[in-house]
Amino acid sequence: MTTPGLEGGCESLPAAFGRTVREHPDRVAVACGTDRMTYSDLDRAANRLAHRLIAIGDPGDRVALLLPHDRWIFVALLAVLKAGRIIVVLNPGDPLPRHHQLLDDCQPVAVLTTADLLAQAGQIGGARSPTIDVAASLHGFSETAPEMAIDTDAIGQLVYTSGSTGRPKGVMKSHGHSVFNGRGLWRALDLTPDDRIALVASLWGGQGANTMWTALLGGATLAVFPATENGVTGVGDWINEAGVTIFASASSLFRHLTRTLGDTAEFPSVRVVKLSADAATWQDIAACARHFPNARVMNAMGSAEVGNLAFAMISSDGPLPKGPLPVGRCFDGLEIRILDDHGRDCPAGTVGAITVRGRHLATGYWRDADLTASHFAVDPDGWRTFRSADLGRVDGDGMLVLAGRSDLTYKIRGQRVDIAEAEKGLSELPGVDAAAVVAVPGPRDELQLVAYVVPKPGTRPSIRRLRSVSRGTMPKHLVPSLFVVVEDLPRTGNSKVDRQRLREIAPPARREPEPPVTETERLLARLWEEAFDIEAVGRVDDFFDLGGDSLIAATIAARLHASYGIELGFDIFVDHPVLAEAATTIDTMRDVAEVLDDEPLVAVPRDRPIALSLLQEPYWPRRPAARPRRQTRVGVARIDGPLDVAVLRDSLDRVVARHELLRTRFSLSDGNPVQVVEPAGAVPMAMVDLSGRDDVEAATEAFIRDERSRIFDLQAGPAVVFTVVRLREDRHLFVRSNDHILPDAPSWNLFFRDLAEIYKALIANEEPALPELPVQYADFSVWQRRTWRRDGERFRKTFAWWKEQFLQPDLPDAVVLKSCLRDKPAGPLAIDDWRTEWGFDLATSERLDALGREEAATYYVVRLATLVPVLALASGHDAVVVGGVFANRSRAEVERVFGLFANAALMIFRLDRSVTFREHVGRVRCHVLDVQSRAGLPWSLLVREMKREKIKVPPLVLWMHMPTPLPPLRFAGLELNWDNSLQLPMEKGIVVRFDERQEEDHCLLTYDARLYAPEKMNGLVDNLVRFIREASLDPDATVGALIERAGIAFAK
Repeated sequence: MTTPGLEGGCESLPAAFGRTVREHPDRVAVACGTDRMTYSDLDRAANRLAHRLIAIGDPGDRVALLLPHDRWIFVALLAVLKAGRIIVVLNPGDPLPRHHQLLDDCQPVAVLTTADLLAQAGQIGGARSPTIDVAASLHGFSETAPEMAIDTDAIGQLVYTSGSTGRPKGVMKSHGHSVFNGRGLWRALDLTPDDRIALVASLWGGQGANTMWTALLGGATLAVFPATENGVTGVGDWINEAGVTIFASASSLFRHLTRTLGDTAEFPSVRVVKLSADAATWQDIAACARHFPNARVMNAMGSAEVGNLAFAMISSDGPLPKGPLPVGRCFDGLEIRILDDHGRDCPAGTVGAITVRGRHLATGYWRDADLTASHFAVDPDGWRTFRSADLGRVDGDGMLVLAGRSDLTYKIRGQRVDIAEAEKGLSELPGVDAAAVVAVPGPRDELQLVAYVVPKPGTRPSIRRLRSVSRGTMPKHLVPSLFVVVEDLPRTGNSKVDRQRLREIAPPARREPEPPVTETERLLARLWEEAFDIEAVGRVDDFFDLGGDSLIAATIAARLHASYGIELGFDIFVDHPVLAEAATTIDTMRDVAEVLDDEPLVAVPRDRPIALSLLQEPYWPRRPAARPRRQTRVGVARIDGPLDVAVLRDSLDRVVARHELLRTRFSLSDGNPVQVVEPAGAVPMAMVDLSGRDDVEAATEAFIRDERSRIFDLQAGPAVVFTVVRLREDRHLFVRSNDHILPDAPSWNLFFRDLAEIYKALIANEEPALPELPVQYADFSVWQRRTWRRDGERFRKTFAWWKEQFLQPDLPDAVVLKSCLRDKPAGPLAIDDWRTEWGFDLATSERLDALGREEAATYYVVRLATLVPVLALASGHDAVVVGGVFANRSRAEVERVFGLFANAALMIFRLDRSVTFREHVGRVRCHVLDVQSRAGLPWSLLVREMKREKIKVPPLVLWMHMPTPLPPLRFAGLELNWDNSLQLPMEKGIVVRFDERQEEDHCLLTYDARLYAPEKMNGLVDNLVRFIREASLDPDATVGALIERAGIAFAK
């Protein structure tokens, strides 16, 4: 990544500024509120002070500035340079020890200040550095420029940064470096002298200094608003009053500003918003579109050592993409390389150290030759090379993308943890405005992550919610062990997160874990530690406070089954969330357990045909020759990074060899469908190359659409095909298309985890180390049929309970939302006619979560409870029948087996307007737990046996669904994100989906648009959102009162 060399730094700062003064003497150089200084005014004042400074010390001496951001700091900056001295700008807000630390390092000959800060300056400088009042020192000195020869390579300023250790390091910036960067940014922004450039950054940091020189070396006006001193209050009004055209700011300050603005606030005079200093996000681009209607965004990266490094001009028009925001291509006169640990160039898409070459980089670190030598080198051609701690990669468009820092990377429990990755994931959680993470010693002296989270205005996400949602969206090893909610993140003067001060904000002390006492407590504690990936679980820890949900409960239950041979329902975790209580209950179950499993789940011989599982049976066509067409399930995973397709093929072969069901076809034996497992071998994997096309997005959608219409011949071969779609060099789609007879969503998550583990090992020339599977899906099929045989005790007990449910009086004959039916037949339909995206605000989510904690009700139960009254009113029947899907992986043998285990079950609720919503939640909770404990009985078998006894079963038409999360997988330089958003409508059905990770706007309603009118279904959603809000605000009101408050009404 290279741009042409430029000689923009071929003169000193005083010479370059003098050129501007001659060209634009009467233009306003600096505007501080109502105070204005023209270029000639500023030049004359600086000359006077420079003559005063020449009398002190020698050229090359340091002069410290302790000044507010008013006219005098600009006079002082120029005067120090004109006198041939070196600038050191101090932050008046820093504590005295920090000032002493800096002065001990730079040893200034004087401290320039104002009358208001004389006392503080005296404390800082003491006898060794006399203080000078700038305003009082101008009289009696000449207004002409001093005759001082200043070399371009002479040091002009020391910019102090605090590294990851907190130790300050002074970056030596030459005159040529500052001139080169100021003029480079002028060109990149396409500035003119008519521009008014906002200076909100402090001048003791590189960003503020660069903004200042960009304006003053080109003749523009520098409009000053010292946000570091005054905060962002009033910035919005000031932008319009000052007529700012270029708004340059740290990304964090911009974010803080926009969240304080009203919805209608706009700044039409601004034509460019420049974001830098810390990572910007696509949400920042969206905020720019709302408030800066005429502006483009420059997302820039720089550093004190390099100055301007890279930038991308980004339009805020149209839909915003996902993924990291690129920082673009390098500025003119620089060369960027991405190097590995051995100093070799990384392939495109591979993360490495960002290394920069240029003629005008910083000179090095003040009085630290070792540190300078470790980062800087002088090349034979006179250019300098800087190897930074920043990590990055070049994407397929040739754009630089940041990937954290090497000095913020730790090894925790054998996993490489990048702090920047963890912070990025946390910042994208619902209700989170900003987040920072530090690594600290844990209870066993092993490092653990502590997250400091700033909530969005008006929200207060619970620790339980943060932990739960982060587990569903972030790689497991990046999920912090502790969370702390703070009002704001402490920052250095350069707008960077101050990690040293952050570590001083002690997290709420997690009580010293009370050690487990009994054998079962010790086992349960170990299983919880493994499932939650945390240390030192104690006997009084709470399952839900640690972020537990039904999926984690299923994992723990499966491993407990392996040790004790008992099956644990989710109700145990709900009723006994504290570890010691759960252990006592488990011991009681062991003492009185009835042995319902007549057959162990073991591998069976393959010398005879194996019947389909009872869960697969409904998907076998009754008349294969006249099989009805139905849409294929299609899943898409996006893979970013340098994908080795040959290694991916090998990895896929091994995954398919590992899981028999992926190489199973289906046949008939004595008229009954059976499974036929094919030998392992090479798996077909088609390649589709769409890179280079102008219509990549449309072509991708067309390909997916074609895949959805694929029909599988189940007797001819496996019911799945795989395709890799190349979008560009470093981005591919991995597409799987399969028949419905294949597995559930948790199995596909398992598939991708295995694929990633195998690929990572093969890339490293190692043999994959996945554990052997004790059984395969065919073995489960045999076990399931034996377990649920009609004469078995398990079947009799479970069937009797379901029979009682279906014999209830006044159940609806048909489950239809009558009020939402079409008035007339539908015409041609688009896919968007079958779905409605919806959601509700974070404050409502938090109130529902709080209610769930009070009532020991899960996220699923509370949301289902809000749905029931609205569905009852829409259907015109007080009895509501809702379908649910239950994982059924509570046995250890099938924990890692690929297959169809999820089973449908029907839940029956009745609308009772007289009970409070809180009581209603309790009823829903009890019924869900009852159903869940009996959801192992396959639905198709249950319906068949009910028909045998002439008992009518309500149809499963209305469903409540929650997506199965697969956090991003990062392996071998790749990132895989599984797209669960492809929700197809169900024929004659309605599915209401809640999304815990993005409840504001990612909930979904899908329905058969041939039966239901989209505008009426949108009305259903509106009613649901209003009821949810009212129920969250007053859960102790009756359901009937909440219906009235929500104004729910459906047309008859």
